[in-house]
Amino acid sequence: MVVCNEFAPGYSRNEQDWIEFGRDDKRRRELFHPDSMKHMAKANINMVEAVYRYVSKPDDVIMDIMAGTGTLMLAATEGRQVLLIELQPDFQDIIALNIDKLRQIKLPDNGGALPPQTPPIWFNNHAAR
Repeated sequence: MVVCNEFAPGYSRNEQDWIEFGRDDKRRRELFHPDSMKHMAKANINMVEAVYRYVSKPDDVIMDIMAGTGTLMLAATEGRQVLLIELQPDFQDIIALNIDKLRQIKLPDNGGALPPQTPPIWFNNHAAR
């Protein structure tokens, strides 16, 4: 399980000292359902991983109140308990597809897929999956 004491180690910084996370298109296509590409403001996977590794440790509960396509659910593959909230039905459907896909693939970084016992993902006032 990955926990970082330094924010985004291993990423280069530009002359303004901004972290350069780079594009994540290839990883997103490997990890998520193709419909995920429809979201107009996808969170960069590399940045999301850096944030949850810095602010949480395994077994912590983390929440995304504007989940979009559910990028933060990758934290569940590293032992975090993840709560996703998304109000838009179209994106709720995409999150459900992404949960199914992450449960089926083996991730090289930690040797596991999304655990089957992942807590419910909450949308509006009802649990899905």
